[in-house]
Amino acid sequence: MDTIPYNWTIPFLTYDNDDEYRRHIRTAFNLPQKNNIDTTTTTPTDTTYDDPSELDPTEMDVLMETTRLIYEKTQTHPLFATLYEHAAAKMMSISPQTGVVVLFSFDYFTYFHSCLIEYFVEKKAVFPAYEPLYQLLTTRHKTNIGFNDEDVPI
Repeated sequence: MDTIPYNWTIPFLTYDNDDEYRRHIRTAFNLPQKNNIDTTTTTPTDTTYDDPSELDPTEMDVLMETTRLIYEKTQTHPLFATLYEHAAAKMMSISPQTGVVVLFSFDYFTYFHSCLIEYFVEKKAVFPAYEPLYQLLTTRHKTNIGFNDEDVPI
């Protein structure tokens, strides 16, 4: 845990929109917060506009290295391996490295962060946050594109 530059002091994350999610990602990965610009007086084409979601190359390196270290420390744990497999499938992949990246996305980050805290900080071999994340990853959702998931062969 000490060798992974991740913010282990955040007990639980909640967010309702992209801006809150991005702030939590920056906090979790120990990246500096970006200033929010008042978009009522500034447009994205103005040179003063600062998109808080943009990562500079150094920040992207930190994010990817931290993700790699987390994966290395968790890849052989059966619960994490299962999560990585199901998360990768969301991107039509079988790569567990893809799975760990997916778990840091908006839909899964709250639960994945809790799993990481329970595993690395609380030293739990089986963690309560696993089940809701597993359910979220494996529950099929109805689509609005003319057919139901049941109609699609797997």
